[in-house]
Amino acid sequence: MLIDRRLWTGYQAPRQVIDHDFGAVDVVAAPDGGWLAIACRDRTVRLWDMGSGTHRQTLSAPTVDFGGYGSLVAGRDGRRVAGHWADGIVWVGDVTTGESRAHRIDDVVSGPQVAIAPDSERLVLGLQGSVQLRDAGTFALLDRFDIGVENQVRRLAIAPGGDRLIVLSDQSNEVRDLPSGKVHAVLPADRSWHQAAFNGDGSWLVTGRDTVSIWDAETLDLLREIPERFVSVAADGSCLLTRLPEGGLRLRALHGRDSGDSGDDESVDLPGTAGAAHGPTALAPGGQWFADCAGERVRIWRTSTRPLPSAPAFAPVDKERVLAATAGGGRVWLWTGGGRQPIRLRDAETGEAGSTMQPVGAVRDLGGLDACVMAPDGSWLAVATAERIHLLEPDGTGRHLLTGHRQQVRGITAAPDSTRLVSWGYDRQIIVWDAGTGARLATMPVSKAGYAVHDTAVAPDGTWLATANWDSRVRIRDLATGQNRRVLRGHKNSPTSLAVAPDGSWLASAADAEIIIWDAATGRVRAKLTNDFYVQRLAIAPNGRWLASLERRGAVTVWDPHDATVVAQLWTGSKFPTQAWPGSCVWSPDGTGLCVVIAGEAYVLDLVDR
Repeated sequence: MLIDRRLWTGYQAPRQVIDHDFGAVDVVAAPDGGWLAIACRDRTVRLWDMGSGTHRQTLSAPTVDFGGYGSLVAGRDGRRVAGHWADGIVWVGDVTTGESRAHRIDDVVSGPQVAIAPDSERLVLGLQGSVQLRDAGTFALLDRFDIGVENQVRRLAIAPGGDRLIVLSDQSNEVRDLPSGKVHAVLPADRSWHQAAFNGDGSWLVTGRDTVSIWDAETLDLLREIPERFVSVAADGSCLLTRLPEGGLRLRALHGRDSGDSGDDESVDLPGTAGAAHGPTALAPGGQWFADCAGERVRIWRTSTRPLPSAPAFAPVDKERVLAATAGGGRVWLWTGGGRQPIRLRDAETGEAGSTMQPVGAVRDLGGLDACVMAPDGSWLAVATAERIHLLEPDGTGRHLLTGHRQQVRGITAAPDSTRLVSWGYDRQIIVWDAGTGARLATMPVSKAGYAVHDTAVAPDGTWLATANWDSRVRIRDLATGQNRRVLRGHKNSPTSLAVAPDGSWLASAADAEIIIWDAATGRVRAKLTNDFYVQRLAIAPNGRWLASLERRGAVTVWDPHDATVVAQLWTGSKFPTQAWPGSCVWSPDGTGLCVVIAGEAYVLDLVDR
């Protein structure tokens, strides 16, 4: 069945891990999502550029001992970032100039809560017994109002217009006017709240901890209660991140006043996030990404969703499995059906039905599917049933019936120029076919039982073929003659998947949990990657920059094969059943998306190049 009738996934977890030795204690996102600020134990605040994924600048105040704790906020215009450290120290950094200053507030036992006014010219400090307004550049005291001598402020939040302030404290929870400090409205005195925020237009305010409460900002009427734990609100107030009772995260849109009492708000569950956001968390505007502190590391997670049309052209949905994914004609396609359902193509972006396969020769229907492929230019399709290969037109009608294998076909590969296809089967034969005429061009017998082929990949120039063999070796063969050009030794176990780089300079093979990157010209090992579990499929991005691996437990890992680092992971939640189709892992032609098929379910992952 499809993963969801309305939504195909889109979650990347985590996209990037920022490892360092300076100790992260808090994070905050820019209002436009352009940077991430990290408060560190070495008395610095470091800005991470989210466009390039690199360190942007370091803001510090070296004359002040910050102690061991920090908390950050960002101004709505993105010009300033501020925070507090232990022992009453307030810190302000200017993102545009790189300048920063720190100031110690006298007679403060613990660090004051800090908020930045929308104009970034004023700071609001929440202390024990009072709230202060100070100049953001000089720290000069502009105004103050009392809240009770024994009352400690726990959280501040300023409305987008700068005229109202939420003050969560030990003895009361209030909405006050700025700058007068007069009480505008009183919220229930719930001491469990540790978060508060306004939505983007200031019509709502949100409070919460174990339960999220949404209030009308003018009347303080309770609009909704959501039985989910408050995690973070976006810098622009557009969305909310919550933790579900079962442990994963949910992203919710926060709309205006008119939709505030609706139970049908836009939301999406984020698979694979059970281990995310247990520490300080920053949510980017629009929910594009979020970052959390895991220990003293910072992890950046990407979110992405793609809607499907609601009208099912194929009913009932839950009887139509996704069998495989292939790329061709500038798009990614899903092969669905099997059993009593017709085998057909569907657009992986929209789910819309395309061609329905019509068998060639004396076969009534294609009830089974042992292998399939589409020409890279979209000019033909090939489907294997038992020992026969049906070569079809793009509309699914018959072109040629390819016979030559004596036993079941195990796989089909298309040459990059779409002129040939390569098939292999249990009869230990590799056959090269002409895609135009259906003629057999070459036969490469694999005479020894231990040399049985598990996967193949054709070089971009079409001159050689790489085969993954059950004798733990990868062979590079001349595609015209079948002769071995080179034998690659390095795996301890039988490789199960292959992929060749778009420029033909390197290839990757996987055996169990080990991935080896080979130099195609010399046969030398460039790098070895260790996956968490057995790898079923490999796929290289069209630009050659990324390598994706699909493992048997249902996780997808995206690697940088040039420096052997993990770029991203997707946890589908599915597993390969016994004797199942080995799954698919296919890049979109533009290299920005990855389509994964596993256990009859399809997942679409968007990648943002760092």
